[in-house]
Amino acid sequence: HNLRHELSRLSELCDAYPFVSLDTEFPGVVARPIGSFKSKSEYAYSSLKLNVDLLKLIQLGLTLADEDGNLVPGGAGSTEAEGGGGEAGVVVGQVWQFHFQFSLDADMYAQDSVDLLLQSGGGL
Repeated sequence: HNLRHELSRLSELCDAYPFVSLDTEFPGVVARPIGSFKSKSEYAYSSLKLNVDLLKLIQLGLTLADEDGNLVPGGAGSTEAEGGGGEAGVVVGQVWQFHFQFSLDADMYAQDSVDLLLQSGGGL
């Protein structure tokens, strides 16, 4: 609902916080590559790429940091930035999490991966 606002905010923060970490949630492994591979690493990469290309992204998480590793202040539980309920002296940085449209009826997924996501509190 606030995607444009948050993307604009992320864009504004990039100069001060140029280091980005990201986390993605895909609905598991549904296919295995065929062929010969030079190493286990090449097979693992091929498997990952194949499934990323086939499946829809469920969630994207982003965190920004400056060159000293400081996060954008203001996350949940932040004590200094927002006076939240965290422990004294602990500042939790702002983290963005975007959820994309995903349908258990229409989209491909691995059941065990979706079960794990749902059990951990991640909605679809």
